[in-house]
Amino acid sequence: MGNHRRQSFSECSAEDDRLSEDEAKARLISELGWRDYGGKHFESVFTRFYQGYILPNKFNIDKRKPHYSNLICSGQMTRDEALEELKKPTYDPKLQLEDKAFVAKKLGFSEDEFEEVLTQPNREHTEFQTDEAARNRYQKIMKITKPFRFFKARKRLV
Repeated sequence: MGNHRRQSFSECSAEDDRLSEDEAKARLISELGWRDYGGKHFESVFTRFYQGYILPNKFNIDKRKPHYSNLICSGQMTRDEALEELKKPTYDPKLQLEDKAFVAKKLGFSEDEFEEVLTQPNREHTEFQTDEAARNRYQKIMKITKPFRFFKARKRLV
């Protein structure tokens, strides 16, 4: 990992809060040797594929939209620039195909099986069994027993 020292928040100046995204990246590169992965949360193949392929293609969720919205609000990008960026692929289509094959293999699917999973109709999370009923029972018990709890947790002395 190199010999980078940790910097506490107290060591950061108020000026750091006003850096643009590009200025912050340049500073991270020059001071810490940081490497830009080409997209927000693209530091691993899985997160890149999930956010750059699965979410937009299967669920119509493009994580660039809130990011660009933030840049628009902070004056670092115009709305028109954001709309132009959104017309582009989330990342290189050739790399998407490579990532798709890699993720399929890691998950134990053939590429055809993985494609079948990705093209199945979307389902609501409520269609699957969860521990929601148990959680609701626990909350009811906690609400009922609240008046009977006389002792507060003591702070641990170290």
